[in-house]
Amino acid sequence: MIHLLDTFPADAMIAHETIQSIMTRMETSNTNQPIRNVLQLSHQHHVLLIFRRFVSFGGCSFCNRRTMELLEFYRSLTQLNILPVVVYPESKEKGEKFFNGLDVPELVQIPRVADPDSEFTSAFQVNTSPYSKKDYLTYLLPQLLLAKKDGFSQRELLLQRSHYEGKSLDIRPTLFLLREGRVVFEWRLNYADHCTEIIHDLILLIKVNNGVSERILREEEEEEHEKSSSSSLTNSMTPQQYSQRSSSSQQDLIEVRVQERPAMNESSIESREETPQTTFNEGVVVIPNPNVDISQHKETPESMGGSSAPEVELNPSTPEELSSQILDESLQNDSPHITTEQAIIPSSMIDPSPFVHSEFIAITKDVPKYRRIPSSPLVQVISSEMKEQEQSERTKRAKRILERQRRHEVSTSSNERSRTIRISCICSFDSVEMDASIDLRSVLNDSKKRRYFKLFSHYEYNAENLLFWEEVHVYYKPNAYISKYGKAKKLAHSIGQQFLFDSSSVLFINTNDKLREEVRTQMKRLFKYHNTHEVKHLSSEEQVQFNALAPLLFDSILNEMMTQVLPDMFVRFKVSPLFNEMEHKTNLSK
Repeated sequence: MIHLLDTFPADAMIAHETIQSIMTRMETSNTNQPIRNVLQLSHQHHVLLIFRRFVSFGGCSFCNRRTMELLEFYRSLTQLNILPVVVYPESKEKGEKFFNGLDVPELVQIPRVADPDSEFTSAFQVNTSPYSKKDYLTYLLPQLLLAKKDGFSQRELLLQRSHYEGKSLDIRPTLFLLREGRVVFEWRLNYADHCTEIIHDLILLIKVNNGVSERILREEEEEEHEKSSSSSLTNSMTPQQYSQRSSSSQQDLIEVRVQERPAMNESSIESREETPQTTFNEGVVVIPNPNVDISQHKETPESMGGSSAPEVELNPSTPEELSSQILDESLQNDSPHITTEQAIIPSSMIDPSPFVHSEFIAITKDVPKYRRIPSSPLVQVISSEMKEQEQSERTKRAKRILERQRRHEVSTSSNERSRTIRISCICSFDSVEMDASIDLRSVLNDSKKRRYFKLFSHYEYNAENLLFWEEVHVYYKPNAYISKYGKAKKLAHSIGQQFLFDSSSVLFINTNDKLREEVRTQMKRLFKYHNTHEVKHLSSEEQVQFNALAPLLFDSILNEMMTQVLPDMFVRFKVSPLFNEMEHKTNLSK
């Protein structure tokens, strides 16, 4: 259970300069990675800032368990461009000893920040109130015993408080989602709380995506706005003013060109490698109080009174409603060591740079699919073969359930056909109710329902397929016209690199190689022009041909996906509790 605790008091608003300075001082450290601060990282990723308890004595057993729970959907976090950063309340030496002693590469490499003086803990107003003896006896001790049964025993259980560094024993675990220096969501937990609901919140409440397409569209719009402003300014200038400005600009350019280039010695090369090429928006950086809408807080079911949870629109510019016509076309056409059970991943898989740079984007490299082993601090690596076999078995079971329901409907009178029946669910879920009237098309066509399907795909380690469908329909197709040539070209290349052409990408989809090459060839034909100036000189016939072909660029992949991948996944989704939750929540919102 995730508890909502008191957050930032209304009269304790932190100064903008202070929090910006704090984030800048939060420098991360890990093996083979350049030092970057949290503010820089938040301009490149969504940062999941995790405040945990002590790492001494094998680490807090509750925190270790939450770490393993996060690891189960670490691949999903990566696909959503979410970077976990751990803040621990002890010295850097103790932290490095703890993290480097782990056996899972993603945990060894995880960015972390030492906070022995509780500077960052205080700045983010993380609860550090000492627990009482009564709390220990009635809550912590029973929870420690339960954690031990779950495979996470606490070393040195009877140590006195004085043995722990600073406030490391009393920190209440807290997680913040940061973007561009701002807190957009937070989770305030009790000591023994799990964090399995975080991926649920990220998809359903905050609606996070990897943001690449949105960034491309935003940059294109900003460039168009600058050109428009520049054009308006030029038109309002007198010929003499324009001549003077042009002359001044040329002189500045000449002065820049004649400057000597500094010699690239070893120190300057090292400095360039360690400094990320990041641009910063000129905005305030602030952690808001409860009266500010930027930060939303996780609520318990009790506090919600059964109503739907508040949603945070992290990407408000996303087009949400898709036309039925587009869909019809797509349908036609106990130890500080955490080890792995099945595979020890070689260190060569961990590249110092997490990105493969392409012309338009940086590709995030793939990470393994992890699953916790019950009653154990171990995880297993799910191979592609294992995933396919498990999904095949679940699909067969789901189809038997749906066939049983169909026969039941045939045997009932027509006025009872819409009645829901209770079934036994797959994937270790509880029994659920199911409505057979909702099909794949209606779910994909509804942005709210589609989020539940997307969440299910993350639980199945299969999100890249649905994310590809969404990128094409929501972002690419509405811009695939000659009048938006620049946007269409960048979006097409971005989608191609992330999902089709780079096998190391975490979003790489499993499809026919022949289809990949067909898309690559067609992309080269469609987007052979380097700039909009060339496009403007196309004949009317060529423009009409582009408008006819460009929206269909990815349709061969979509058609295969709609006939071979998504239908089976939808069958499994339809007999899951998420399907029932989707029906309930979307009906309430009508």
